[in-house]
Amino acid sequence: MPPGRGTGTVANAPGDDVTPFSWHCPEPGVLEVHDGYSGVERVRYAIAPATPAHSTDPAPAVAFEPPLFLARECARISMASD
Repeated sequence: MPPGRGTGTVANAPGDDVTPFSWHCPEPGVLEVHDGYSGVERVRYAIAPATPAHSTDPAPAVAFEPPLFLARECARISMASD
């Protein structure tokens, strides 16, 4: 996976908590994430298809172990418009 940047958002009653982060892979199957607060998390990852709850079609996904930002899997899907 190429290095990159993103944001993690957690919605709650007082408002959204948005955390900027950057990532890179120091070795195959290992993801290192640096958050905007000087924290660093290192997790193992695998790319495999997963079926989202609202769909019957699998989509490419990244599975994390241990979970990253409270997520075990992350997938980018697009919704077709009529």
